[in-house]
Amino acid sequence: MTLISNWMDRTGWKELFDGENRALLVALTQLPDTYSPRGLCLDHRDGQEVFSPATDEMRLSQMLSAMTTAFERCKDTAKHTTVFIRCWLRSFYPDRPYKAPFMLTGRPSSERKYLGLLKRCVCFCVRFWRLKERSGEDYVRRSLKRRQCQAMEQAWYHRGWRTDDSCDESGHQLQQSSGTSLADEVLARHQTPSRSRSQRMRPQSFAIRSFSDNDDSDRSENSTDDSDSRDECGSDLDNGNDPDSEPHEEDNPPQKATTTTDVAKSLDETLADLTLGFVHFLATEEYDEGRPSSKLLIYFSCVLGISANGTTFARPLNYTSQLSGLIYCARLILLESVLPRFAHPTLEWSARPSSGQLDKLKQMRIEKMCLGSPAPLDELFSLREYRRSLSRSEGPSFRVNWSEDGQVISWEDRSMTMNEFRSIGRSVSERAR
Repeated sequence: MTLISNWMDRTGWKELFDGENRALLVALTQLPDTYSPRGLCLDHRDGQEVFSPATDEMRLSQMLSAMTTAFERCKDTAKHTTVFIRCWLRSFYPDRPYKAPFMLTGRPSSERKYLGLLKRCVCFCVRFWRLKERSGEDYVRRSLKRRQCQAMEQAWYHRGWRTDDSCDESGHQLQQSSGTSLADEVLARHQTPSRSRSQRMRPQSFAIRSFSDNDDSDRSENSTDDSDSRDECGSDLDNGNDPDSEPHEEDNPPQKATTTTDVAKSLDETLADLTLGFVHFLATEEYDEGRPSSKLLIYFSCVLGISANGTTFARPLNYTSQLSGLIYCARLILLESVLPRFAHPTLEWSARPSSGQLDKLKQMRIEKMCLGSPAPLDELFSLREYRRSLSRSEGPSFRVNWSEDGQVISWEDRSMTMNEFRSIGRSVSERAR
C-alpha cells in the first residue's frame, strides 16, 4: 500500500480526476466508430445518450489515415539519420548523448501499439474539444486554453476534410477560398507552367500556423533559406530559353493522367502534414504555471492510467509501456520537425541541411526534449524514471485471491473453482487418448 500511495502521490491522479466522469474520459480515447449511423456512444446522462456524431467519427477516421502516412515519413527520416544524431535524440540529458542510438521498434505489433496510442490521443483531444463546442455543457470539468482550441480548429475545419456539405452538423462553415476546393487549387498549381518550382512546392494558403512558443522565428528563417535554395536549383528549368534543350516532361501537353495522380498525391501529403502539424503542437506545448497536466498530451497520458470502467488506476508496471509508446512517437515527430529527410511545404519545414544538423537538434532538445524542459517529454521521462525506481519494491504483477472457504481462486476479472481446476487434468488426459 505504501508503494501505491507513493505512485499516486507522484502522478497526482486522485486530485486531477476528483469529481470527473472518468468513464467518459476513457470513452473519449476510443478509436473511431465508422459503422454506427448514430456515431459513437460516449456516456449516458440524465437518461440520454451522449454521442460523438457519425460525421465526426468519419472525419476522425480520415485524420488517422493521414496520420499513418505522416508516421511512415517520420520512420523513414529516422532510418536515414546517422547514429550519432540518434544517440543525441535518445538522450534526455541536455549535455551528453546516450550510449546507444534511438532505434525503430523491431516488432510490428509494438509499432502498431505505439501508433495506436498516438491515434487515441488525437481522438481524445478532438472529441474532448468537440464535446464542449457542440453542447456547451460541462460534461468534463477541465477547460481548454484558447491556443489549444485554435490548433484543433485549424486542423478540424481545414477544407481538405470537406465532404459534400459545406457545413458540418454544428453549423460551422468549413474553410474555403473563393468557392474553390482544395483539389481545385492543387490542380491549378500543377497546370500553371509559368510559376517557379518553389512556388508550386509552397502553397501559402495551406500554411499551418504554429501555436507553440519560441519557434516562429526559427521556422520562418528556415523556410526562407529553403525557398532560396529551391529557386536557385530550379532556375534553369523555369527559364526554358535554350532552343537546343530537350523539352521537359512538365511542358508536354499530354499530361492529364500524370496530373490526376499528382493532385491526389498532393492532397494526401497536405492532409498528412496537417495532422502531423497538430500532433507536433501536442508534443511541444509548454506548461502553464509549471503544471504538466495543463497540456493535452500529459492529460491524455493520465487518462491512460484509468481502468476501462473508470473505477481504478493502473499500477506502475502496467503503465510503463504507455509512457514508452508516447515517448517513442514524440521523438519521431520532433526529429521530423527539425531534421526531416524531405521538406514539408504545407508546414514550411525545410529539408535537413547537409551540415550543422547536430546544432539544430541540440537547440530543439534543450527546449522540448530534456529533463527540466517545460514540455510534455519532461513529464513522461520523469514518470518513467520514477516507475523504474519503484520496480524492485513493486512486488509481483500477477496477484490471486482465495475465497474464505478455499474453494474459489480469483485473479483480475476471472475466477475458478477447485472442481473446475481438477477437471483440467481429466480433460487433458481424455484428449490425449
